[in-house]
Amino acid sequence: MRHISMPTKKAYPSKKSPAPRPQRSPAHRLRSVKLVLVGEPIAEVAKKFGDARRTVAVWVEWFKKDGEAGLERGTRPGRPSTLNPSETKKLWGKVAEAYKRSRKVSGGTLLKLIKDEFGATLTRRQCERILSRLNAPTKKYFAYGSNMLTHRLRARVPSADNPSRFALNGYSLRFHKRSDNDGSAKCNIINTGSTKDVVHGIIFDVPEIQSGALDRAEGLGNGYKKETWTFETGGQSHDMFVYIAEPSYINESLQPFEWYHKLVIAGAEQHGLPVKYVTKLKSISFREDHDLERKERKDAIKALAAYTRSKQPHKR
Repeated sequence: MRHISMPTKKAYPSKKSPAPRPQRSPAHRLRSVKLVLVGEPIAEVAKKFGDARRTVAVWVEWFKKDGEAGLERGTRPGRPSTLNPSETKKLWGKVAEAYKRSRKVSGGTLLKLIKDEFGATLTRRQCERILSRLNAPTKKYFAYGSNMLTHRLRARVPSADNPSRFALNGYSLRFHKRSDNDGSAKCNIINTGSTKDVVHGIIFDVPEIQSGALDRAEGLGNGYKKETWTFETGGQSHDMFVYIAEPSYINESLQPFEWYHKLVIAGAEQHGLPVKYVTKLKSISFREDHDLERKERKDAIKALAAYTRSKQPHKR
């Protein structure tokens, strides 16, 4: 660790931190809101009473939504340590939307969201605990294509966890689902009913709050439909969701791009699927992707590189 020491011989004038703004009462907030609602600019109202312009704007939003009751937020002494059920439900929706947009939500992100939305100032640690609780309810997801590679899936669903192998008898893996993004073939599974056919894949635990991000990445409603199946393991029944190609998107003449083909193989090898099954995957024909700037191609290369690094021994 690099340590930087400050000089001791020379004295430096100390900088005074700005005094924190006082906690504003509901009556004070209402007075400001009424001035804004009759046409006075927010900036002038904020300056008149010594408030931040953004703060006054938030009060106006609260008043428009909940009336005078909305101006009571954050006025109780002390810092709120929890959110009420209604606020938690609303926060769940906000975080789910954030995952859909950026797929990354940290304690710092949540801290700002809670402060802006509910007027509560929590610590980063508190926000991390809240985020952990929001991510707690999970669903089981059966991956049989490129999402078998953990590095690929976690780029889409950061908290996907607990991978376990699963064999789906009576089904066959095909590379015949047309992609709307690049026109190449993606994976699909079909029910053959034959005892000779089996699809090997990986079941992951995916937080419900992040499942919308996966729906978006998979193109739900644009080539894939989402189904819930029941499976048994260890003498217990569980539900899992799986993406199945819509009939109108199936084209047997298509081939996958080489980077997609590599993702599927890497995922199968990563989780130790049967050698014969992996060999069969490797025999699938593919084609080169000549669009070197394609985002999907770059994302795939990044996931494959991360997987390669994970296999290398750590240097001390």
